[in-house]
Amino acid sequence: MNFIKQDACILVASTVRDCESTLESTIANVDKAFGSVRKIEYFFVESDSIDNTKDLLDDLSEKRTNIKYLSLGFLQKKIPKRTERIAFCRNKYLAYLRERKDEFDYLIVIDSDGVCSNINTNSIQQIPSDWFC
Repeated sequence: MNFIKQDACILVASTVRDCESTLESTIANVDKAFGSVRKIEYFFVESDSIDNTKDLLDDLSEKRTNIKYLSLGFLQKKIPKRTERIAFCRNKYLAYLRERKDEFDYLIVIDSDGVCSNINTNSIQQIPSDWFC
């Protein structure tokens, strides 16, 4: 991970919906993949979950000071199009980043529904350095 400074502070952000079964393993994999940095903070924006995702986020944020989240409740009636709901939620974590931009060197956006299950230090090292600015 030679393009990410070891003294870096990273904000890992994600929109989440019905991620109860994959969220903890995703966090564990990201922790391990970016384990050499100084600080990792997570910010999740949850909406429309019908499983126990919100309860899990409550539990995780109580156990770990570096995990924060915002639950927006059920947006589907107000914002029927899925892509528009995702964009609305994405804008919430971007607003969070803007408020605290001086605290972070990088924003890492992840999928929390199992897509990042194989992320590790080697896969991070293979990302082209020009993807990071």
